[in-house]
Amino acid sequence: MVEKLKTLFQKYPDRCCIVIVLLAAVLPFLPSLDFGQFVLDDGVYTGQHFLFTFSWENIKYHLTHKTIGLYSPLVMLSYIPDYAVWGDEFFYCGIRLQNILWHACSMVLFYLILRKLKWRFKDGDDFYFPPLFALFAVVAVAWHPQRIESVVWIAERKDVLIGVLGSAAIYTFIEAYKRDRIPIAAPVLLFISLWGVKPMLLSLPLILTMGFLAAEKKFDLKRFFRFLSGVYVAVAIYLLMNIPTYSGVAAQVVSDANPAADSSRISLAAYNILRYFVKTLYPVKLNPLYPLTDPATVSSLYLMILSLIILLIAAAVFFWKEKREFLARTLLPCAFMFGAAVFPVCSLVKIGNVDFADRYSYFPSLFIWAAVAGAAWMFYRDHFEQRRIFSLVILLYSLTIPVMTGIYLPAWRNTGTQLDVILDTPTPHREALKMAAVVEFEKNNLDNALKYVEILKSYNTHLRNDEIFIEGMYGLVEISCGNTGSGIARINNFLSKPDWFMIGNNPFPFIRNCLFASANYHLKRRQIHYAANIYFMLSQLSIGLSKVDQFNFEGVSMMLRGRYAEAENCFIKALAFSPDDENIKKNLESARRKRAQMQNNIANPAP
Repeated sequence: MVEKLKTLFQKYPDRCCIVIVLLAAVLPFLPSLDFGQFVLDDGVYTGQHFLFTFSWENIKYHLTHKTIGLYSPLVMLSYIPDYAVWGDEFFYCGIRLQNILWHACSMVLFYLILRKLKWRFKDGDDFYFPPLFALFAVVAVAWHPQRIESVVWIAERKDVLIGVLGSAAIYTFIEAYKRDRIPIAAPVLLFISLWGVKPMLLSLPLILTMGFLAAEKKFDLKRFFRFLSGVYVAVAIYLLMNIPTYSGVAAQVVSDANPAADSSRISLAAYNILRYFVKTLYPVKLNPLYPLTDPATVSSLYLMILSLIILLIAAAVFFWKEKREFLARTLLPCAFMFGAAVFPVCSLVKIGNVDFADRYSYFPSLFIWAAVAGAAWMFYRDHFEQRRIFSLVILLYSLTIPVMTGIYLPAWRNTGTQLDVILDTPTPHREALKMAAVVEFEKNNLDNALKYVEILKSYNTHLRNDEIFIEGMYGLVEISCGNTGSGIARINNFLSKPDWFMIGNNPFPFIRNCLFASANYHLKRRQIHYAANIYFMLSQLSIGLSKVDQFNFEGVSMMLRGRYAEAENCFIKALAFSPDDENIKKNLESARRKRAQMQNNIANPAP
């Protein structure tokens, strides 16, 4: 049997390696198919199932709306076939299965890229990735524990799509280069990823430029423009289409600029780049939501270390004559490619509520493992006596990675298992504390809910949405303890703030509970105008709100305002989605009765 497999591998090495790549990309993540529905942002992306039925109205909606401030229509549209095939019951299983398949496609493309790479050094020596060493690099990426966040997290289908589109762009670029043709597919794939997924690949032109320079024996400006102008034009078109967004970011950077803060932010970026590199090779203490790092607390030592590493690589290229070609045309380009790929997410510019995330390493890690596999092959080739020991070390290391993946995977089963990992740190991420407080409140563990609120309150730096959340949670807890008046005062206080919607990305029950508590309080006191406004707020929530609830809440708001015809229309729309809902039927009957009574009063005014 062993001999047959060996013969098969010798006859079809690439086909056998691709089969192994597919197994490595699929098998470790299959247990996630029965994981919980929502973790972190999943509810925002896929909680409203009616948006994923196939209709031109839904397609138009996804093409014209953002999700949590990010325009990613391809991601949202890709959930539609999941819902069509799997339905309500197995929707989330289907989503994760599609994520796994995209991940497998991305890894196969990465393998094909490595096998395509080949160039001749000045001394006549050829460099290429043999099948087994290309397999080592790809498998290391495929079943790495950092991939869990990208593959299992429903909302982060963006990462596996970026992996496929980015790898396809590189592969088609290499194909065009080898055939001496102008790349057409690469700029198109790049633009699709920027426009339809997320702008993670903004630095892809720099990556392709490094590859082009490494492959060229001498620089030719005409060839540079011929092969690379397309990808730079694709980025330029995308930036021009998003001038308001990026000009706003630039204006914010300029307005916040000061020497001390800028120096701290640069040190934080260097620290994160080193973290991405270290965790790729040594993936321990992974976290679904890492604690935020205060730039002011980051030592400038990390910037010095990163600068020293760059200088050492440059010095090795200059002084190590025997390996100069390999270092200059393989390791050094891979290092710069990794830096370019990770640059958009290294927190040099603060965007979002995280400084560091394992999902951001999906695409940049390809270049780390390419460099590692290239160096491993050169060592294996040049050190015949140590081949057995070296092969054993590579094998043991490769097999250790999926074990670590298997250990970390259960942390992503549901919100509770995630919180167990996230909160087991000295300074948990503020969003995790909010989530934990909401979960404990839902379980009626008020003391625990307040404990997490107090931890959040103790943090030195307070964001505006933190303050709003704290006020709202205090209000809910006071109402639950019987202090209705003071609790409602707190809730109304945060609802009166024009930026209360900033907490909209927190778990839906929190906001819904706050609004319901306030609405019921005002209804009991016949303060109809306040209650009507709050029900309208409820109808505008975007997290976990079904079409039924949306139209029902809007209908209640209209009915409380005396606009019975509009209320009747809202309830009819709600019944179209849920024909057997008795509560909505009663609301519709009430709206019709009050409308008829109002018309009767108009026709027969009291004397």
